[in-house]
Amino acid sequence: MRPYGKILLAGLKFYVFHQTQKCIHRTIQKRVGFREDIEEFKEIEEMEKIAKEESVERGKLIMSIAEKLREEGMEKGIEKGKLEERKEFTIKLLSKKFGIKLTEELKEKIRNTDEKTINYIGDNLLEITLDELKEILK
Repeated sequence: MRPYGKILLAGLKFYVFHQTQKCIHRTIQKRVGFREDIEEFKEIEEMEKIAKEESVERGKLIMSIAEKLREEGMEKGIEKGKLEERKEFTIKLLSKKFGIKLTEELKEKIRNTDEKTINYIGDNLLEITLDELKEILK
């Protein structure tokens, strides 16, 4: 083989070797990148799983709070209804006791009074006078 043929062959071998090295290097980079992508994907999946679990837990907590608030609201509503019922019953009994002397103004004051006053009137229903009732409801 001629000397320039050997040089050409050596250059070709170097070129092929260098290209092969580049190809191997790119393949390794792709695989590493692919693994990094897989790891990132796994991290994202894990974060989504945690977010869903958090969401479910928060949803349960919110529902629990809502349920408590609803129950408290119902209890308050029931208590208010009972108080309104006692007020109307007190008005009915006082109407029987005082007749037409129990004016609409007094009835309205009874309807607008607080629970403590209604309890006092109810406890003293048999002894209370019209003047005492007016004084209590001022």
